[in-house]
Amino acid sequence: MILLDKRATVATPKVTSETVADASPSVFAMPYPGVFICTLVRRDPHSSCISLTLVSAATGPAPKTCSSRAIGNMSSPLLNDVKAAIDEITREIEPRLIELRRDIHSHPELAFEEVRTAGIVADELTRLDIPHRTGIGKTGVVGIIEGGKPGRTLLIRADMDALPIHEDTGLSFESKNPGKMHACGHDIHTTTLIGIGAVLKKLAPTLNGTVKLMFQPAEEGLGGAAAMIEDGVMEGVDIALGM
Repeated sequence: MILLDKRATVATPKVTSETVADASPSVFAMPYPGVFICTLVRRDPHSSCISLTLVSAATGPAPKTCSSRAIGNMSSPLLNDVKAAIDEITREIEPRLIELRRDIHSHPELAFEEVRTAGIVADELTRLDIPHRTGIGKTGVVGIIEGGKPGRTLLIRADMDALPIHEDTGLSFESKNPGKMHACGHDIHTTTLIGIGAVLKKLAPTLNGTVKLMFQPAEEGLGGAAAMIEDGVMEGVDIALGM
């Protein structure tokens, strides 16, 4: 598996659209033999929806039922299926994810300068009790979620860097860093992967295999993926999924 950085060129010096406004996520899951599929859809009233798909490394059929004991302290005594579990976890974490996304959006950092962003990621993984390593590929972060049963290793990758664009949207959470903006959605990617980590951590006892959460720096043309690969992020990975 090879992860490639796109070579982006910036033609627009200023972004005034309000399409960066928050949207409520909805999550659903479907069981298939040997694979567990979870799709997170963000609906934005100002633009077309953004759909992100997560495929797990499960080697057996997805569980049809999850008890509250199996996934952590949940309010329901018995959840009928994985979808119900994900729905409940998502409702719990949604306010925090919106808060995180707005914070990251208002403090954009360019390639290999994502020190603050990486610190937020590390703090959230610590809060979620997800083991992780920092400084991978300079400013990258890698989290590890071990499933309850042995199996293959899935890597899910999100990017963290912003673009050298001035933001003039007038939003309450617009960029505080002149000449820098999350105009390519990496603030959403980073926040989404934190949310995926929160969901999978609670579902970990039901999972087969291991999930690596790869928070990549420098996607915008400076080789962040290559730097993380050089530092060993792909070691032991069977399946990779990138946003």
